Amino acid sequence: MSLFNKMPMRDAVSLSLIMNSQGAFELGMFKMLKKDKKIDNESFGIMCTGVMVLVGIITPIIRYLFDPSKRYVVYRRRTVMHSRSESDLRVLVCVHDQEDVPNAINLLEALNPTRRSHLIVYMLHFVELFGRANPQLISQKFSRGRSSRFGPSESIINAFKYFGQSNREIVTIYPFTAISPPASMHDDVYSLALDKSTSLILVPFHKRFHSNGVLSLSKNNLKLVNNHILDKAPCSVAIVVNRGNSNTLRSISTDLYCFQVALVFLGGPDDREALFIGARMSGHPNINLTVIRLSENGNVASDDMEERRLDCEAVIAFQGVMVDNYRVRFIEEVVKDGNGTVSVLRSMGNHFDLVMVGRRHNPYSVLVQGLVLWNERTELGEIGEVLSSSDFMENATILVVQQHTNMVHEETLVLRDSNTLA
Repeated sequence: MSLFNKMPMRDAVSLSLIMNSQGAFELGMFKMLKKDKKIDNESFGIMCTGVMVLVGIITPIIRYLFDPSKRYVVYRRRTVMHSRSESDLRVLVCVHDQEDVPNAINLLEALNPTRRSHLIVYMLHFVELFGRANPQLISQKFSRGRSSRFGPSESIINAFKYFGQSNREIVTIYPFTAISPPASMHDDVYSLALDKSTSLILVPFHKRFHSNGVLSLSKNNLKLVNNHILDKAPCSVAIVVNRGNSNTLRSISTDLYCFQVALVFLGGPDDREALFIGARMSGHPNINLTVIRLSENGNVASDDMEERRLDCEAVIAFQGVMVDNYRVRFIEEVVKDGNGTVSVLRSMGNHFDLVMVGRRHNPYSVLVQGLVLWNERTELGEIGEVLSSSDFMENATILVVQQHTNMVHEETLVLRDSNTLA
């Protein structure tokens, strides 16, 4: 039957094992047979033991053969880089508590929604579930006036509601509340991102830092959630590292201040995704963008030539589109090793409100030489680790970007028109 329906062999074997397994129903039936004296005590014991042995053997086999996350696999890249220039940008924003809201709204404003490219925001508030109650994913609908039915999400939803109303012609907000244990929170993110066809997921880092890089708050139970999201998300992911507090956060929407954004470009798919996010931000009238490209002082290995070509294409396309944008600066730095990279990062000082960087880089590159050994928080990558724990990046928000990848290994950069990067 599985071959007739063209079911993959691994799934067919998993299904057959599940259908042939025994459990509580069979044990109850054995008990009834024993009560009706259809079987004796010895047969009852043998049959119960057989069920337990069978379950003990089948369970690890099914776990090995069947990967439930496959249902979240998509067959086209869902990234900001591969999005159409005039299509709506769909973003899933994850929020754990009220402290995450100002940074999240600021980043949404920075994405520069316009009449030609609306911003569709799906806000997901995580509420930790205790006990044995069933997890829930609740779609919250806005209503006139205040409503207590939002429960613990009310203040957070109202903040996003106000942001949407202030930009009603270019921003649409859809709030959700996920009530679930940390072990399954990532499933809500997967399903919502897949169902809504989002191109980017914004996730708050599980740790917060003071402006001097000292740890101020840690939610270790949420670290596993972030790792799961990074591993299996059906679109690009950006981790938001919150430094300082909401009182020192400068708003992009005000005309009294020009928001300073920096993008550190080392190369690779994650940095190219960050470059396209930065390009979209550069269209905002209150944002100044500085792109700092780090290059190796020496020859590039032959197995890196394809990535180097893609990096050059992305940078050339970016420079071509931004040539007339006076609010964009492009700086190139040549470094010899990881210490040189750290020196460049340190020279940035406290001059930026937002710093973007790709998460993954070639571990054999001299640009990160020596930094890999000190990378304790792998979800941030080598450069994100340095920036988040530094004492020279006061009150700056760090955005660590990971581009979505799938079975398609070839990446083609197409500059459809001058608005693709703008």
